[in-house]
Amino acid sequence: MIQKFAPPPLDPKVSQEIQAMLDVRGTGGGVLGKNGARMFFTWKVTGTAQVWRRDGPQPWPIQRTGGEDNTTVVDVAPDDRFVVVSRDVGGEENPGLYLLPPDGGELREIQHAPKVQIKLAFISDDSEAVFFTANDRAPDAYAVYRFDVKTGVKQLVFDTPGLWSIADHRGDRWLMQKHTGSLTSEVYEYDVATKTLAPVLGVGETEAYDGAKDSRFLALTDKLGEGHVVLGAERCGQ
Repeated sequence: MIQKFAPPPLDPKVSQEIQAMLDVRGTGGGVLGKNGARMFFTWKVTGTAQVWRRDGPQPWPIQRTGGEDNTTVVDVAPDDRFVVVSRDVGGEENPGLYLLPPDGGELREIQHAPKVQIKLAFISDDSEAVFFTANDRAPDAYAVYRFDVKTGVKQLVFDTPGLWSIADHRGDRWLMQKHTGSLTSEVYEYDVATKTLAPVLGVGETEAYDGAKDSRFLALTDKLGEGHVVLGAERCGQ
């Protein structure tokens, strides 16, 4: 009965064209090391996305990860001591974060859990810690964790409910973005030491804000009329 209603097989020529599109094996974006001599990038030339390293503009790149699980470059430590990579095990579509030695070797897990969305926030300037967001406490909220590179200890540092991301950081002051809709968000400054949030932009508004950086932050917004403009203001505590 099922075969009675099954669609006819595709013409082999059509199947080959579809397969050719699925077999695109281009490279992804790369990140440079501290002095610009090395670049780590994602390449699917083997059929699976893996991490490669290129030492200079001419040499052939060296593959640093392998296997059947898609692995992509996320960032490199400021002192070049490690690379943060994202690995999707078994096509689960919720990849975890790992540390990779620059010369290759065993991956060291930062966090990887089923059905949990994990994303790198930033690597500390001294390369001693990795900060990341995860919705492991609630499916509709992102907490921020600190992973100590030396000890492997993971510490919860921000757990206010909401869809949060870190737009910028400067020492113990973070510029936090709370996503309130597909286009709207609120921007706060967070003092890590006192665990206090101070509103900066968009709180209680329906206009869209996106992006914030530097001692004078810049935000892309439609607050001033149709279209988007860049709005600048002083950060709290500056």
